[in-house]
This record gives sequence, C-alpha cells and structure tokens, in this order.
Amino acid sequence: MIVLAAVPSVALGVILTAILIVLFGVYGLLPGLAVTLATVMLAVSRAAVDPSARVIDELDARPAEPSGGARLLNVMEALSATGGVVQPALHVIDDPAANLLVLGVSDRGTHVIVTSGLLDQLERVELEAVLARAVTLIRRGDLPATTTALQVLTGTRGGTAMLIRPVVGVLRSRLSQGVAADDDVLLDRDAVALTRYPPGLIGALGKLSASSTTVESADAAGASLWLVDPRADGGVGRAPLADRIDALELL
Repeated sequence: MIVLAAVPSVALGVILTAILIVLFGVYGLLPGLAVTLATVMLAVSRAAVDPSARVIDELDARPAEPSGGARLLNVMEALSATGGVVQPALHVIDDPAANLLVLGVSDRGTHVIVTSGLLDQLERVELEAVLARAVTLIRRGDLPATTTALQVLTGTRGGTAMLIRPVVGVLRSRLSQGVAADDDVLLDRDAVALTRYPPGLIGALGKLSASSTTVESADAAGASLWLVDPRADGGVGRAPLADRIDALELL
C-alpha cells in the first residue's frame, strides 16, 4: 500500500526530470532526480503514518478505564492470552449504536474501539464472542495492510493528496466495498473456535440485527474494519447478519 501511494510521485518526478533535461540538457538531471526523491519520500512518509490516533480522535473515543470498563478489559485480557496476540488498546465511543472497530499497523500497536451501545446491550458471553472476532482479525495478519490503505485514502492532505489521487480509486474499492461476504462468515467461525461457544456470537449478532449499528462519525472508507458495516445504508459486499447467524447455527 505504501509503495502504491508512491507510484504517482515517481511518475510525476520522471515527467518533470524529462522536461528539465529538454530545457537544460544534462544539467536538468540532478534537480529532477532531487525533486523526484523528495516527493517520493514525502508520499511514503505520509502513507506510513499509523492512522489509529487520528481515527480514534475523529470518533471521539476515550480509553477504556478500569472503573467503568472492567468487564471489557478483563475479557480482552483473557482472549488475547488465549488467542496468542498482544493485548490491544481498548477505547469506547459514546454512541447508542452497537458496533466495534479494529485498527492497527503492527502486532504491538492494535486498537479495539467499541461503542457504549455494544457494551450496554451485550451480556458477558456475547461480548466475549465479538471481542474474540476482533482477536481473530488481528491474528489473521492482514489488518496492517488494510489500516495502511485507510491512511493512504483518508489521511493524506494537501499536495500529497493530489499526487496519490490516481490510486485512490483502487484503495477506495478495496475498503469501501468491505470484506468479502465469505470472509465475514470465516471470521465468525474462527471467533467461535476461539471461545468454543457458538451461542455467544449467535446471540450477539442477533441483538445487533435488532438494533442500530450505524455510527455517524465513522469514515466510510474504513467500513471493512467494523464488526458490522457502520454506514446507514449497510454498504455492499458484507454478509447480511441473518446469513452470518444461519452459518453459525449450522456448527
């Protein structure tokens, strides 16, 4: 994803270098290469930034505190040990919708963000089930690439944004369409394998299907990183909750 973000800068630098050579001969080569290198380094540095802090700030999420989120912290601590991942940082959004977001560009820098609505509506065994799904997503290994794509798509501003505009369509297609429907089902099944209790996730998804999962402050580009698509229209590409529940009931 980072290399892809740098491609337009390389193309622009090559064109600029060619123009300088035409105008100034061999004397235009060095300035052209210098400008190319500078623009590539700028694009790469912007793309390589971990967007987690920015996304958390935009969602107005607060750190989960032991005083009010002991259940959340305790369950995640146990699941992280069982799942073999470094315990992610936990955050809470004050939003009545029931949903959950996972972010991170490295195994040791992941974040799980839950809504207050999710905490209010789910029993402990159901909360364990959706957090197990988050652990499964972290353990699968492709979270850093998807999070980096989110940064390239939404976190680049100014002149650099103009440079990467040609590749935005590719990244937007990857993120806004969400994960494949089969991926949702597979992640659900892996989460159940971690908890060894299918009714937990079945119950959680059932409650989500009966309530709102729309998070108004969520960026549509990161829809695939949520437990359920946070957009009001439900987005495209994600398996309907009813189908996910049916798949779990077959286990």
